Amino acid sequence: MRRHGRQGLVSLLLTLLSYVHLPREAAGDASDSLLGGQYQPTSNIDHIIQLTELVEAIENNANGLAEAEFFYRTESHGLSLEKISNSNEDDFSYSNPSHFLNQDVNPLYPIYMFAFWRGTHGNGRSGNDVPRESMKFLSKPVDFYGHTIIQAEFEKESGYDAEVTAQTIRTTNMWMATVQSLYNGVQMCDEKPDDFDEPNFVNPIDMAAAFWIGTQEEESAVGGGSLYAWAKDIGSKFTGQDVNAQIVQRLKSLQINLQNCFVAPEEETYDIAANMRADADSITRLMTV
Repeated sequence: MRRHGRQGLVSLLLTLLSYVHLPREAAGDASDSLLGGQYQPTSNIDHIIQLTELVEAIENNANGLAEAEFFYRTESHGLSLEKISNSNEDDFSYSNPSHFLNQDVNPLYPIYMFAFWRGTHGNGRSGNDVPRESMKFLSKPVDFYGHTIIQAEFEKESGYDAEVTAQTIRTTNMWMATVQSLYNGVQMCDEKPDDFDEPNFVNPIDMAAAFWIGTQEEESAVGGGSLYAWAKDIGSKFTGQDVNAQIVQRLKSLQINLQNCFVAPEEETYDIAANMRADADSITRLMTV
């Protein structure tokens, strides 16, 4: 990142505040409804909405690369656009439990890692086996492929493009964060955490809904920077269908099933988790539009 004097740092902070809303409610209070009341969170996911606002800030920011990098690293309740990309190069371990993306829970994450490792810019393109910890993409651990792609956008020789960078963050990193949150919900039904009834508990299905819907206020709204708006745009231009209604319906089903799972007898949780996994699988297929 380029160096800034005091005025430059002040400018960055003022710009950040102009784009990103401060938390609307105290931690523990359920967030406002999403999509004009179509989805009602049971927990506080304002910090996820703020991440979607940061992507929009990058896309709409006319002040260039330095502020885009600042937005990318800005944290909201311990998460940032950088952290959901598993950026942790100073303490690398492909099984690091602090990583947001978890290949043991998320079935798509290792598939994408393998594809990038075996692709043009991976060191697995020759077909030779390498130790797991030596699997690379653009000379970085393949586990960080999302972060590596964004860094390449920041540093590309042809020049930084705000719109392309924001769209890449949205469709690469936030897309996979949505998938991770869905399967975190399935795992939670399997394991029944002790803190599910605590005030600060964050429902992972609510997180998935926030990652997907973002700042989209109404079903009929056109434009915007959410994955919901992206899918709507792709559908209108290429596929002729809008998958969002089906995704939101299944998100609501997942939310209800997870709440039921928390209070269900042990012998019933297997079937509930299986139904949840079916819904999560269905949503991820729809997300490919």
